[in-house]
Amino acid sequence: MKPILTAAIVTLVITTGVIAQRGKPAAPPTLPPILMTCIHHPDVLESKPGACPYCKLPLVPVRLDSAWMCPVHTTVTESNAGKCRMCGRQLVPVTVSLTWSCAADRGTEHLEPGVCADGSPRIERRALRAHVSVPAIMRRDLARGAPEYKSIK
Repeated sequence: MKPILTAAIVTLVITTGVIAQRGKPAAPPTLPPILMTCIHHPDVLESKPGACPYCKLPLVPVRLDSAWMCPVHTTVTESNAGKCRMCGRQLVPVTVSLTWSCAADRGTEHLEPGVCADGSPRIERRALRAHVSVPAIMRRDLARGAPEYKSIK
């Protein structure tokens, strides 16, 4: 009887330890808000759909984020400041547009992460933008539905 009770207690302790180690699932990363921009005038950023004030073309959605890039090796893009892994130069701050695509269909870009038709996760892509960074306060205001911003210079 004593060995059965000891085995039951050991099993209970091990099971409790395994369950405690699992913890809560990690929250998905917060994505920057979707803005609207002109394909010909990347400095035009709006919080809602409309037309470009310069060329009157319809604005297209874009998700902008800040990143760090090597000034020589533009394929080296990192989320945080640091040094280039190829040449050791300091990385410089840049603005990138975030998209996701599937390996089987690289021509189609999505503004959200997700799953491809074959069941694999979409691949994140970061493309360098021509204009200056979107300040954090403006991103926060846009996410809250603040009045639209005509342009950033």
